Amino acid sequence: FSGDRILVSKFSYLFSDPHRWDVIVFKYPEEARQNYIKRCIGLPNETVRIQHGDIYIKRKGESDFSIARKPPSIIQAMLQEVSDTKHY
Repeated sequence: FSGDRILVSKFSYLFSDPHRWDVIVFKYPEEARQNYIKRCIGLPNETVRIQHGDIYIKRKGESDFSIARKPPSIIQAMLQEVSDTKHY
């Protein structure tokens, strides 16, 4: 084996349903050896539209799409420092 390793909890969704922006891991049905790591953007009974990189959600019974914004805690978790000018 080569490359990075990831630790995945398969049991966490026995106790709660996935939420929007959760990181999920799944296998592509045609290539069962390949893991895909993505963020969940759509939930049951929703229609998802991706337009110009923005995620829009229309829930069952609604007539219009509304933008799905990441909460500040998710944005903070995704940020990575690229350059630190305090240390040369």
